[in-house]
Amino acid sequence: MNARAISLMALIICVLCLTARPVAQAKSQVTVTRSETTSNGVVIVYGKQGETSIELQCNAGMLYCTRLPEGSYVMIELPKNRGVYDCADVRLYKHAEDVDAGNHIGEYCLERK
Repeated sequence: MNARAISLMALIICVLCLTARPVAQAKSQVTVTRSETTSNGVVIVYGKQGETSIELQCNAGMLYCTRLPEGSYVMIELPKNRGVYDCADVRLYKHAEDVDAGNHIGEYCLERK
């Protein structure tokens, strides 16, 4: 192979690695109990993951930073360094089938209480 073909193959592999969906995602059911926006522009979504209380936080104005209504959601914990935030980054989906389609409705930092 010549250098150009090797460079092209390396580029294709890099693109595939960057666009591939992470396979090691922890999926769980969460219940949102309320949401609020603080005076400094942080959206906080309160809820439960089983018996554990959780807070989901994001910066108002960021893409997928959403105040969610009360209800049940599917939460995916992203692998380290795969999300928008430097924290335990999670995405929320309204329905389980939305996970495979990639149709998340919010992305947040997860804090377990």
